[in-house]
Amino acid sequence: MSLRKNILVNYGSQVINTGLAFISSVFITRLLGAEGRGEYSLFTSSLQLFVVWLGFSLPVSIIYFVAGEKISKDRIFSTMLLFCLLTTLLVILLLIVLKYTGGLWIIFPERFRGINWQLFFVAQFFIMQLNGIIIAYLNAFKVFTPQAKFATVIAFLSLVVWVLLYFKIINLPWSGFQLVVFVSFILSIPLWLFGFYLLRKNKIIVFTKSLLKTEEFIMVMKFAFIAYLCNAMQFLSYRMDFWFVDYFRGSTSLGVYSLAVALAQLFWILPNAISQVLFSYFSDAKHSNILNKAIQYAHITFIASLIGAVLFFILTFFAIPLLYGKDFSDAGWMIGILLLGVLPFTITTILASFFAGTNRLLINFRTSLIGLVFAAIGYIFLIPRWGVMGACIASVISYNASNVYIYYKFYKTTGNKIWKINPLAVLQNMKASFLQLAVLKKS
Repeated sequence: MSLRKNILVNYGSQVINTGLAFISSVFITRLLGAEGRGEYSLFTSSLQLFVVWLGFSLPVSIIYFVAGEKISKDRIFSTMLLFCLLTTLLVILLLIVLKYTGGLWIIFPERFRGINWQLFFVAQFFIMQLNGIIIAYLNAFKVFTPQAKFATVIAFLSLVVWVLLYFKIINLPWSGFQLVVFVSFILSIPLWLFGFYLLRKNKIIVFTKSLLKTEEFIMVMKFAFIAYLCNAMQFLSYRMDFWFVDYFRGSTSLGVYSLAVALAQLFWILPNAISQVLFSYFSDAKHSNILNKAIQYAHITFIASLIGAVLFFILTFFAIPLLYGKDFSDAGWMIGILLLGVLPFTITTILASFFAGTNRLLINFRTSLIGLVFAAIGYIFLIPRWGVMGACIASVISYNASNVYIYYKFYKTTGNKIWKINPLAVLQNMKASFLQLAVLKKS
């Protein structure tokens, strides 16, 4: 399938998935309440932190080396499985250390720190690591369409489950935080099982006991190290504010703020879908003529996100209290502030895939470092004084500091001024893309 078709299928499915995820979030948030959402945000952020910091960004290396046919795909897979097991053991050791040093509060709400919750955390970590490897292989071999279609099916079924739980048509022996965590975990299992099925069906890997040679492993880790630093710093820029808000303002304030962040960052789902496809093509030396397409899709994404954001922001002030409850009314103005940084970052996401796919990870590293420095300074000085308002302002400053740097580096590298957008040309390209998507849907 061509680049345009892969992007359109991925983009189209993500539009549907974003809508379904938004509706699901209404029922999830009502099941949790403001305080419960704060606890849930802290738990999931901690889990993602472990995956980012201990996962070493190896999925990025898998796509780069497998798509470019630089190293044996089968030996990489065996090595990555072993790596998954070793990092899972490391998580167990870290949880033991946190337990005996009184640090479990960083991950678990006070009511949920027993051994069962710790084992559950370990199981989720392992599955997320394994799923990252599977998706990386599927993306490297450009198996986008089956993934996208199945993800849409699961998103719809998930919505049905949350509706049934909210209206108590289904009764489970859990409530609030416990209910949402357990059900979310169960709903994630079919996705990685289907991914594994696609690996076998497309004969992408052959299981082997052979591992990477020493020089190959060093090559993979060298590439992964820069990507790892980028992702680790970027994650802290995105989520460090959660721990600050929780510490200075409590779980209820964090619940409202985390909802605002989640809704604002919905506008990153679409550029992420495009960048996943582009990264695979950039990593493959046989596709050397897609730079103009990347610029075109960056502009389409920004204009589409801008139009959607304006409408979304207008609706938030009466839609959020209506859908999520009055406890979340303040999320509206928070979203308005956050969008000032979120929207320009939609272009940054696509530019980062260009630099990663063309082995210029140091640029992404500096972009992430700049964002982290501005975020850390902002959170330290603004959150204690202004609470969630300070968190919003600091986040916007951090995002835009990263945006300015990567826009400039893209111009110096390619000679293209990404910030110069012709709205009429973009709208024409959008129209052509939607028409082609309609044709694809019919076929």
